[in-house]
Amino acid sequence: MAATFMYYFMLAWLAALAALIGYRLLTGRINTRGLLTDGTTGRLSPERLQLLLAVLASVAVFAQDSLANQAFMDPSAYMLTGVAGSQGLYVVGKFVRRFVGNGKAST
Repeated sequence: MAATFMYYFMLAWLAALAALIGYRLLTGRINTRGLLTDGTTGRLSPERLQLLLAVLASVAVFAQDSLANQAFMDPSAYMLTGVAGSQGLYVVGKFVRRFVGNGKAST
């Protein structure tokens, strides 16, 4: 009985949180300007896009695992590896764009 209550409580809490964030995104109370664009050129940054998608996918998998087991789970190794790899791609892409891609490399 208590496990069923916790399952529905966690589900309702996550739904309310998602609804609140979605509402604030739609009304503009959460500023998303420049979230996916390069700060200097204003163009879409593929590194930022893949980083956002990797984080959202990891959150979805974590939430699904936690709801299925009715407890907060430890993040799995493949999830941590995926997020770390995504972070690495973002940093390398940023480095390449800033120092190598525009001809300012010192070597």
